[in-house]
Amino acid sequence: MTAEIIPERIQIESSGRRLEGLVYTPLRPSGKQVLIVQGRNEMLYKYQDFSRQLCDSGIQVTVYDHIGQGFSPRITSDPEMCHIDSFDTYVTDLGNVIKSLSNTMPLTVIAISMGGLITLKAVQRTEIMKSISRLIFISPFLGIRQPVPTFMIKALSHLRDLLSTPCSRNEPVFFYFNDRFRKRTVGLDANTHDIQRNESYYSLYSQYPEAKLGGMTTSWLRAAITCLNSVWSYRYDMDVPCLFLAAEKDNMVSSAEIMHFAEKLAASSRIKPNIVRIKNSLHDILIEEEQYRTPAVAAILNFIKLSDET
Repeated sequence: MTAEIIPERIQIESSGRRLEGLVYTPLRPSGKQVLIVQGRNEMLYKYQDFSRQLCDSGIQVTVYDHIGQGFSPRITSDPEMCHIDSFDTYVTDLGNVIKSLSNTMPLTVIAISMGGLITLKAVQRTEIMKSISRLIFISPFLGIRQPVPTFMIKALSHLRDLLSTPCSRNEPVFFYFNDRFRKRTVGLDANTHDIQRNESYYSLYSQYPEAKLGGMTTSWLRAAITCLNSVWSYRYDMDVPCLFLAAEKDNMVSSAEIMHFAEKLAASSRIKPNIVRIKNSLHDILIEEEQYRTPAVAAILNFIKLSDET
């Protein structure tokens, strides 16, 4: 790995806000670029090892923090609330980030978890889709990993609003009471089997406490369900290569729904998606143990290379 690659901190204008980002510029450019669209409760430096691996292959990498998380501006007075009124806000931001990128290099979007749902909603817009050469989805959020249907979850979110104190009735509230930032433990509730990578990730929040984010608000949850319904009901006809990486033991989103969606996409698209299921992996494939991470990264790099040849 090339230690000399130091990312440049940038700001990206979107709807009157400045989103925080990083750009990794390769020492020996290949003329390719990647945009990483992160998941919920992630931050700029989470995927720096992966970004440097891409750079070592000559690929320029841009990553940004969604509005309301990481180093980007918060939406609520409580900085730990993961809040949004509509996923269209995320989609508009993604469109503006893409506009800020060089249009002289083919663009691969790597969408992770919630970023996958945002990207699938975004590519319904022709002006966004025409700027993308290929799409990679890693553990995309395509189904809530709960044993109850989404309409019941939505009803529970409204009940939670009613249970808030009268003085805060019109303010955003956590879906789970007092759902503050917390460290996840490997073997208990972490999204990876790798103790060292899990420790390294959470140590970032000691270095950058301002990036901490807690749980979702009731509004965020309802917005996510609305976006899920839109993505599942839309008839996609993908004309760019797509790769889906699903974690077999995903502990955050529904792996079965990822596979179902990819198969549905294959039935309606001119270019059939590639589907890779990482056996026994948990949700965070890119910070997993090497036995899970290595084949995933290899699949990504190979897919980018093969896509340029087609």
